Amino acid sequence: MFKQATRIDQEFGKKYGLGGTTASEMVQLLGLLDAGKVVSLEACKEMLRHLKVCDDDKKTTRQLLAGTVIAHKSGSVNATKSDAGIIYTKSGPVAP
Repeated sequence: MFKQATRIDQEFGKKYGLGGTTASEMVQLLGLLDAGKVVSLEACKEMLRHLKVCDDDKKTTRQLLAGTVIAHKSGSVNATKSDAGIIYTKSGPVAP
C-alpha cells in the first residue's frame, strides 16, 4: 500500500484519493509511454500492448471509425467516467 507521504499534492489526495490525476498529467504520461521513456522501452511496449486490448467500447472508442487503433485505459469513480489513451492515426499518434 502507498504511504500518505508519496502523494505530491497532499490536499488533492485528501479530497480525491491516491488515484486522482489531471488530463494534462495523463497526456504527458501517454506521450512518455509512446516515446518509450517510462521505465524501459520493453516495458513501454508491453504496457501499450496491454492498453490496446482494453475492451471498454462505451467511451472514446464508440466515436472512432471501425479499425482505428487505440491504446487506452478507462475508469470510473461513482458517476464519474473517464478514458485516456493514444489514438493512432495516419498522421501519427494523438492523445486527446
